[in-house]
Amino acid sequence: MGLSTALYNGVSGLTTISESLNVIGDNLANVNTVGYKASNAQFESVFSQTLTGATGPGGTTLGTNPVQVGLGVTLAAIDRDFTQGSLNATGSLSDLAIQGNGFFILRDGSNVLYTRDGSFATAVDGTFIDPATGLSVQGWQAVNGVVSTTGTVGNIVIPLGMSIVQETSNARITGNFNSAGDTATTGTVTGGPGMLDAATGLAAGGTTLLTNLQDSSGVGLGLAAGDTITITGRKGGADVTATYTVTAGSTAADLAAAIESGFGIVDGNVAIDPSGAFIVTGDLGTGNAITDVVLTAANSTGGARVDFNNLYNPGGNSAFVETAAADGESFVVSGLTVYDSLGNPVPLNVTFTQIADTDGNPLTNEVRYLAESPPGTAVGSGIITYDANGQFVSAVDDAGGAPVINIDRSGAGTFDPLDITLDFSDSTFLGGSNTLALASQDGFPIGSLEEYSVGIDGVITGFFTNGMTQTVGQVALAVFPNQDGCFAVGDNLFMASANSGEAIIGAAGTGGRGTIAGGFLEGSNTDMATEFTNIIIAQRGFQANARTITAADRLLEEVISLVR
Repeated sequence: MGLSTALYNGVSGLTTISESLNVIGDNLANVNTVGYKASNAQFESVFSQTLTGATGPGGTTLGTNPVQVGLGVTLAAIDRDFTQGSLNATGSLSDLAIQGNGFFILRDGSNVLYTRDGSFATAVDGTFIDPATGLSVQGWQAVNGVVSTTGTVGNIVIPLGMSIVQETSNARITGNFNSAGDTATTGTVTGGPGMLDAATGLAAGGTTLLTNLQDSSGVGLGLAAGDTITITGRKGGADVTATYTVTAGSTAADLAAAIESGFGIVDGNVAIDPSGAFIVTGDLGTGNAITDVVLTAANSTGGARVDFNNLYNPGGNSAFVETAAADGESFVVSGLTVYDSLGNPVPLNVTFTQIADTDGNPLTNEVRYLAESPPGTAVGSGIITYDANGQFVSAVDDAGGAPVINIDRSGAGTFDPLDITLDFSDSTFLGGSNTLALASQDGFPIGSLEEYSVGIDGVITGFFTNGMTQTVGQVALAVFPNQDGCFAVGDNLFMASANSGEAIIGAAGTGGRGTIAGGFLEGSNTDMATEFTNIIIAQRGFQANARTITAADRLLEEVISLVR
């Protein structure tokens, strides 16, 4: 009985040590496997046979210990070691490694699997996947650049090549406006030739129909309904062009308003004097100076209205005569570009002029701004106030509100008006040069997504050809109450089991989850030195158990020979 038990004990040792060698071999085979976690074989003794039980002390004798014989060894468990593997740089933006606890989440439509292997890629439709299995990486998709991690996780799509634009909503102008310049007292005053009203024979007035206009000699100007009057000139050194379409009811006052609007006049006006002439009074400051005013007309087929053109453009020269020149310190920040909701570039000029204070005193800490888009079309104006040290105090538009300009874009394929808040808070009003300039604006033209990166929190940031960056999505991580209980299913994948608990999903870096390293992969945590040492220990254990079997066999052979 005893020798037979010795045989079985030896066999159990050989069997169990063979299993441990399988574990060691698996660890060494996966020494280069991405995200592999090594395993350890744990042994435990089999239930012991009791030959005599224990006795307690009594009388003059003390107690005796039980006499038991072990019945061998068995495999108690194979524990997986989830300690951190080394992070190895790959240079691939789609490769991810977890530093700390957690698993990437993969899905094939119905099954949810988990892995530490972050060697991912993008599929043909942009879906973020594990290319070895075709499973989709799970996380949260951004909506208009914003990720909500409170919703259910799903597939992440990185749409390389997608296009985005951003409408300008803020523009910041910095630099200095020269406080040592002269205060503006007048704007340009320039007048055209006198006109008569054919209906009355008197000088033209505001109610005179354009179709009744005559020159001072009584020659009709030939305007008719459907004609187009083109208004050109220069304002602050920039070319200005505007048009007005004549109707049967168009009056001289209507054309005056069109001239006023075409030159973006805010504080001045276009009036009709007693001789029937258009008198243009521009805004204050040399930056708003108006020159070379020319009016030309053409019929609906493009034919020139010769009499009208000869009056306002004799010999190709402007008929308007300047009677007062604009004065005062003024500076034009020109050639600015902002962007509408379709990503179209929109030109913008902003003219700054030193004005008198509310009491008319020449010394002032107030600067008037006038925004035009395009040059000649006023889109906003107001006052910037500085303190006695030339530092910014406030800025308001003419209505007393925030300095917002409004650009109509209905003729550019979008009905979304362009509303831009101007920020002058970093400007100054000191003696010296005028250095005002556009420091920044938050609009962008159309751009395509060309690459992306993944942050430590799993946020995927897209980089566009127009310089914009936008959040595309966020990779989720899962942790388990007992990660050792996860069930390995091959392909570097795990499933939840009855003893792992349910996966707890959230963002990297939260709730005990590790962080994510983009452009890295986690190496196997197999320690070859330890594994080779374990091989030696297992080999010696196998040899010792084999010797037990050999010795028991020889003793049994001797017992059998006793009957010969």
